Amino acid sequence: MADQVNFLPEYDSPQTPHGGRNKLNCLVRHKEVPATPEELVRQRVLHWLIHTKGWEAGKLRLEYAYKWESDPRRSHIRPDIELLDDEDNVLVVVECKHEGVPLSEAVDTQAMEYALKSNAPYIWVTNGRQHKFLVPKDNGASELVSSIGPLGETYEPPTGKVAFPLLSDADDVQRYLGEHGLGGLDDSDTHFALALNHAIFEATAGKQFPYTPYKGVHVLDCLGVAFHEFSNRSGGSYYTRYADFIAATRGRVEAMSVAVNPWHTGGIRLCVGV
Repeated sequence: MADQVNFLPEYDSPQTPHGGRNKLNCLVRHKEVPATPEELVRQRVLHWLIHTKGWEAGKLRLEYAYKWESDPRRSHIRPDIELLDDEDNVLVVVECKHEGVPLSEAVDTQAMEYALKSNAPYIWVTNGRQHKFLVPKDNGASELVSSIGPLGETYEPPTGKVAFPLLSDADDVQRYLGEHGLGGLDDSDTHFALALNHAIFEATAGKQFPYTPYKGVHVLDCLGVAFHEFSNRSGGSYYTRYADFIAATRGRVEAMSVAVNPWHTGGIRLCVGV
């Protein structure tokens, strides 16, 4: 399948400062919510559905809670967006990730859980830049399709894994950053972004983390980047940047911090905690 032009237009949700963190007014909930990177993608989807496709806001349901009996540590699951028909049956489940999250099999599995619980015949998985349209199968698996009838849209995602770049090849590095929506970074931020992506999506490949059947970390949301102070062996200290993420596994949600020493290519600290 060939990659197609992204049908989802850009949308800048108006934001207001609130306690050191921006908030935005949700187009469906009609209240202020934190302007997280994932929420920005959700509002972009909602804006397209309402203003381009003419979908009634009253037929869009957000974070509806379904009871989840199969795991005692996980009482409910909440789809990002559900598109409803005139009888309030779920037509499409939409799973939104922020732009830095690849649309992996783990994301498909999470969306499938929502579809099975809501009896939705279609799934739309998106990070705002790329999309997947899926149809649930009777055996619990899903089939990748190029169109969803209720949306009236066709999209064929690129095939194959986004290969991690050869770091000595500047063009290859820019290719990789562009495919993740991270173009235009300066040298320091480029190193930071590459180290984060390697720690989360490359170094963890094929490894089994505690308490999870998934091979790797399923990142739900990035909570931002800041500086953190570390002590060294000589009794001094140094500052380096770190990023906090909310990472999900089947049955639990974990907090994950990644710190990168920008002056040392091997200076990555990864901490995952319940």
